[in-house]
Amino acid sequence: MQASFPIRVSASYRVPNANSKNRKRRVKCDENRPECHRCCKFGRRCAGYGIDKTQEDLESKPEKRILLPKAAATLASIMREPSEFQFETDNDFHCFQLFCDETSQELSGVFKLQIWNRIVLQASQQHSFIRHAIISIGSLSNSVKRAMDRPDQSEFCGRWSSHRLSITTDFALQHYNKFLHGSRKALMEGNQDRRTALIACLLIICIETLQWHHHQALNHIYSGMALLDEWLSRTPPSSRPGISSPEPLTIEDEIVQQFRTLEVEASIVMDPLPSSYHAQKRLEGTETIQSMPEIFTSVEEARLYLDLICRRVHHFIFSIRPGRGYRKLQSQLETPGLQTGFDTIEPFPGLSSALEIEQELYTQEIQRWQTSFDPLFVSGIPSSTDYLPISLLKIRSNVLLVTLYGELTSTQIIYDSFFLEFQEIVSLARAFFDCANSERILPKGSFNSNSGLIHPLRLVAEKCRVRSLRREAIRLLRSRPWREGCWWSLSTAQLGSWLMNVEEEGVDTEYVPEWARARLLEVCYYEDEKMRTVRTACIRGVGDEAELKVGNWNWKSVSEGSGTSAAVLEELVIFEADPGIYMTIE
Repeated sequence: MQASFPIRVSASYRVPNANSKNRKRRVKCDENRPECHRCCKFGRRCAGYGIDKTQEDLESKPEKRILLPKAAATLASIMREPSEFQFETDNDFHCFQLFCDETSQELSGVFKLQIWNRIVLQASQQHSFIRHAIISIGSLSNSVKRAMDRPDQSEFCGRWSSHRLSITTDFALQHYNKFLHGSRKALMEGNQDRRTALIACLLIICIETLQWHHHQALNHIYSGMALLDEWLSRTPPSSRPGISSPEPLTIEDEIVQQFRTLEVEASIVMDPLPSSYHAQKRLEGTETIQSMPEIFTSVEEARLYLDLICRRVHHFIFSIRPGRGYRKLQSQLETPGLQTGFDTIEPFPGLSSALEIEQELYTQEIQRWQTSFDPLFVSGIPSSTDYLPISLLKIRSNVLLVTLYGELTSTQIIYDSFFLEFQEIVSLARAFFDCANSERILPKGSFNSNSGLIHPLRLVAEKCRVRSLRREAIRLLRSRPWREGCWWSLSTAQLGSWLMNVEEEGVDTEYVPEWARARLLEVCYYEDEKMRTVRTACIRGVGDEAELKVGNWNWKSVSEGSGTSAAVLEELVIFEADPGIYMTIE
């Protein structure tokens, strides 16, 4: 028998003559006559209102009400709305509430994204199968977070009872299967529109990533993008192309923005798209950029414009270097679960004069954004609620500038000219961790759906040859375990440490000469039920003296027989391998 567990309702208010149906559920009613707006919205039959002595007087006096914009809705206001959710067990209700209270905030990070705080929760009221996905995410996120927060955790990995972890992940996967079944059924019956399909796609990406199934998550990112692009291609453009949805009442701005952000982050890891696609997308939102404000009035406005510039820059890079075009390093032992390409075997030859001019135009866009952002950045103080998002935006703008030149250079020496950017990235990241709110926003074991601090710190650990800054970036990555997209802070720290050791081997000076510098080629993930392996390859040196270096990190899974990658990892084993044994160059 199903039990009804109402979502928490604030008792700080009471409407004297509220709709009788809503009053029975102790819910605030909007008092719209003859039927309340909420019942109309969700297609329910309204029970109406009791007769009040002053009803005629009230009807004769026009009511003046201030209408708030839809975007002003907060998680708290959504939680006050009535719910007729049916939860089979207390655990179902607990995990759903956990998502509302904690997981949605962690997925959003410092920017409080409406996609997780409002849109997904509203969709779960309309479609019961989405509720199963929310329960699954709440359960998976909580199990990993608790495992990594155990007091007996080692330097790199936490330990937790394998029996308890298996039970938790099995519970989450049961609800995931119910979600997939319900989604397929709704699609076959014609009850799933494009918006719902995109929301379902985002939920699948989240669940697969939480389980470390990066390849499946990446495939769904590109599938969702194809679905969105198809809709955008036959819809008249919006007033702010590149930032807003052309039809926000059909598909909200936040859904479009989330997929655009995921597309860029996915392309850094794996880019299957042709150069022609990137060549077209690099011009997205040109009119919007031209009308960019001279001074940003809010953090949200600054974020939207930076996201657009970031997409344009990355599409420009990938139009020149599609999929990095690298000759794959094929393992002679097994096929990887995920193979990522970061650079080519041969160094990039450099840009033509025409492309250098275009590169300079994108540089000017970044600098214009930084000028518009400076008043917000200067006004930020550690006690301000906007301090952390402001700091992260500044970090991202520095990363974007370094990437624009570093990815299109023929020499690693160019990174030396970005010392100030590297220094500011590390300084702001350190301040982020020292901030009193950081433990709440970025707790141990948390998972953020978008890129935050891991990628910027990885850039410093990989490309900054100032030893003190490099080591500080690695230390910050190791300071606590957390995840952003497919990146895990601890394995990223290990990757940076390995590259640092490769470069500094045989170098006695503070300065790392060009002959000792390494370019990361690829990172591959291999896994089975008992072991997960991260295998990396880099090229050290230049010209005929260049040599291939391979590193491996093995973890044993705590979970026994659960068949899920949500388990925490332990017993880190590191070794340097002879590249001739493991890999050959095609």
